[in-house]
Amino acid sequence: MGQLSELSLPVRLALSGIATSLLFGAVPLIAIRLQRLDPWQAFGLHAAVPAAFTVALLLGVSVWPIAHEIIMFAESLGISSIRPKQLAAAEGLLAELRTISPILILAAMAFAPAIFEELFFRGYLFSALRQATSRRNTILISALLFGLFHVISN
Repeated sequence: MGQLSELSLPVRLALSGIATSLLFGAVPLIAIRLQRLDPWQAFGLHAAVPAAFTVALLLGVSVWPIAHEIIMFAESLGISSIRPKQLAAAEGLLAELRTISPILILAAMAFAPAIFEELFFRGYLFSALRQATSRRNTILISALLFGLFHVISN
């Protein structure tokens, strides 16, 4: 097989979603099964109160306009983190994304990372670290690894 960049965008999106699901979902699940652990406990899952969903929805909807205003304010000050070449590449990608099924885009770019990365970093890894070290170290190590993963993968 040639380089990954030679594949069409829909194929790359599908492969990305599958890779995320396997790496952050299937691998920990296999480890949990082999260790005969309770998946709910190993992933740190517990029932959420209904109000948490409402607050999460409101926070998610309200943060985007605030982030937009911060970006616009920074640009008005002449502070811009996006170079024209990067902006042109993003516009090209956006045009290509408009030709792809929204379901594939949501599955590969939203649902798979949101669900599986959270289960892994905030669940499986956090629970394992919690048993091995202090609360402070657990938070610091899991946050550092989460951040490093996103710096390296981008």
